[in-house]
Amino acid sequence: MVTDGTPRSRDVVMRSVGAGYNVVVVGRQAHDVVDYLNADLHEQVWAFIADPADPEQVSNIIEHAIDIAGPLMMIIDPAGLLADVDAADRRVA
Repeated sequence: MVTDGTPRSRDVVMRSVGAGYNVVVVGRQAHDVVDYLNADLHEQVWAFIADPADPEQVSNIIEHAIDIAGPLMMIIDPAGLLADVDAADRRVA
């Protein structure tokens, strides 16, 4: 999940967690991901800071996400921050 720190992004993450999914959250700045850094979510949510407009950083986050949470089912980018959506989507199982 690429988050922009908005309530909409938080709602998507929390609904995913509520449905039992593991979620890797990526934000450009710490304030974009701070809501997910709490003990209640530590077994289902992992937060990273990266620039979604940088394909190399996105690739690195995807590798970390796969290592941590297993195969990716979906990349969610509600604010359209990913620069190369097609490259990211090709990494989804």
